[in-house]
Amino acid sequence: MKRYRTANTIFLISFILFAVFFVLHYFTPEGNEKWVAILYFLTQSCFIGCCADWVAVEALFRRRLHLPYQPLVPKNRRRIIESLGDVNHSLLPREKILQALGSLSVTDLFFRSYPEGSERRKILENDMAFEGARLFLLFLKKHEKEMPSFVEKSLYSLGGKFSVCVRDRLESEAARSIWLDKLISSLENKLAEEETKRALSRFLREAGEKEAEKLSFFERLAYKLMAGSGSVIDYEVMADSLTGAFREELKTWKDPENPFHQLLSDRWGEMVRAFLDSSPAETGIHDFCLSLLKEIPVQQKTEEALALFRKNWVEGDRFATRLVPQAAKAMALTFEKLEKEKDLRRAMDESARGLLSDIVTYEHGFLAETIKKELSRKSEEELNEFIESRVHHELEGIRINGAIVGLAAGGILYMFITFVYVPLVKSLM
Repeated sequence: MKRYRTANTIFLISFILFAVFFVLHYFTPEGNEKWVAILYFLTQSCFIGCCADWVAVEALFRRRLHLPYQPLVPKNRRRIIESLGDVNHSLLPREKILQALGSLSVTDLFFRSYPEGSERRKILENDMAFEGARLFLLFLKKHEKEMPSFVEKSLYSLGGKFSVCVRDRLESEAARSIWLDKLISSLENKLAEEETKRALSRFLREAGEKEAEKLSFFERLAYKLMAGSGSVIDYEVMADSLTGAFREELKTWKDPENPFHQLLSDRWGEMVRAFLDSSPAETGIHDFCLSLLKEIPVQQKTEEALALFRKNWVEGDRFATRLVPQAAKAMALTFEKLEKEKDLRRAMDESARGLLSDIVTYEHGFLAETIKKELSRKSEEELNEFIESRVHHELEGIRINGAIVGLAAGGILYMFITFVYVPLVKSLM
């Protein structure tokens, strides 16, 4: 559906007025009146301008009234698709993205997104505490037969072994691709949000305007003329295409057979190990394990101790009301120490930047190919509709300008004929 409502309204009004004054001029006694002649001339010029620009706009997309021309968009379909597909190389060059990543801090983003004392931070701590408590119960089940020998050792040594076991289990669990898949799924959801598309559209528009400022005077003039004709890039459409294409590519990252999936998994594992090897993480895990193990009465038999522990910490609602809250306190302490550890945060940021740099280097070119592929799948009519629906406001402006220019040109021509040409001819006769 074309949406040139204002232009169509002007076109219809100009036709009606032209028809009215045509009848008045040629078929009524008022036809000899000067005001009728003037208005007939002006409405005729306006109607001709509307017709001319209607044909010009239609000629972009389709052939009308069997006129001898080829529609420009279907005729240049391949070149248009190639131009739209390659636009990310000019507005989002790999070098600029890598340069922007050089100052990125994922830990700063994390602590801004999850500030201390916020509800989001508490939810995250509780979720991680739940998983940690669940791992602890799995540890007890696995080592239940070994507990007598553990009890003979010092509580601190037992706490150290338990903390190492928990650390190793956390590393193996956190480094699994399922967590990476969850992170990718979260990124897919973020890309689907309208705010993300609007932010990317603003970034692309600013980048395009900065690039236009570097052009010469005549190139900028050509750019302005193109902008007025509606042939410039629709940044909202491009942002929508980029986020849609990237979401499609993210799906391929989850495929274990994709070589890049292994690269992402390796980088993810490095980030997890860097965090778990840090002093705040080791201290938090050890303190958490030690605080739990202190609840076990070492003087009693191991079976009785485990039964008492389950009774006090697991059975009924105690898992949710005692064990998980205790783990949440340990998580909160770990986050507090991490926020103050600049060296650790610097190491984690470097690892994250390396991961993102690999993604950009490996995947930067896929956007162009994906956009080309999606546009090539559209039929001629679908491509026309896709482009026309995005620039209908600009095309409407062209048609409105045609009516205004036709009316103005008619007025100027009438004044020239009436006050210059006719008097000049009379004076020569």
